[in-house]
Amino acid sequence: MPRLTVRDFDLRSTVECGQLFTYARLGEWYYITGQQKLFAIRQREREVEYRGVDEGFIRRFFRLDDDLVDIRRSLKKDPIVARAFSESMGLRLVRLELWEAIVGFICSQACNIPRIRTVLKAIAEAWGGRVELDGFVMYLLPRPQALPGEAKLREAGAGFRARYLKQAAERVDDALLDRLRRMDYHSARRTLLSIPGVGPKIADCVCLFSLGFLAAFPIDTWIRKMMRDFYFHGSNATDQRIRDFGQAHFGEYAGYAQQYLYAFYRRCPLERWNAAAADGRMHFPSGRNAER
Repeated sequence: MPRLTVRDFDLRSTVECGQLFTYARLGEWYYITGQQKLFAIRQREREVEYRGVDEGFIRRFFRLDDDLVDIRRSLKKDPIVARAFSESMGLRLVRLELWEAIVGFICSQACNIPRIRTVLKAIAEAWGGRVELDGFVMYLLPRPQALPGEAKLREAGAGFRARYLKQAAERVDDALLDRLRRMDYHSARRTLLSIPGVGPKIADCVCLFSLGFLAAFPIDTWIRKMMRDFYFHGSNATDQRIRDFGQAHFGEYAGYAQQYLYAFYRRCPLERWNAAAADGRMHFPSGRNAER
């Protein structure tokens, strides 16, 4: 069985932190559909074992060549992010296939992670391709032309998102996906925003988790609350203001900062953050930072 020695990698944190939805866990093994493939992977300390794909695929999919030590060093000026890294070091961004990312994040609107996974599983099982590994069967997300009408998508549990999924499928084809892959960040984001159902948060998620633009800074419910609490003194800062600040403050690795903050804030209640600040283990940036 192929094995790969890894450094600064935490498989569970990476898979379960809200950037990847199409997986099943069986004991130590994760069975994951991504990039139109089914593969299995598990981690034991500093070694991962995998089946169904080659080493190059694992390295690309989990961004194992990203230097997390260097990324952490570049972000350590911010004490909150530094603390988040200390709690979750090894969490890496993934590289999702572009259409799969669009479908997944459209389904993420006003939806928690278990529900997103349930909806995507239902859509894949109804209209996607069957794949099998080790006797375990999963289904790939259907390509745009294979998605059914809005009514059937609603029956699969997509709810109001069914209309956006169908409209996106009618807008997206292989030529558009190829163009997106060749665009710079700002052009790709603008193009994604022209797709029905794709708003700023979804566009930035696709840019970050599929196209690999590490400066993207998606704003979801958790990041909005965390940023308002700790960078805007509890004010109702707009998503655009938060995004602009996040990209300016965190720079080229804003996407990594966002994902670590997201993972830490979801796990740690507000009281724990405040306690850490009170006993001197964390010093929050002044509000002046958010005004720049």
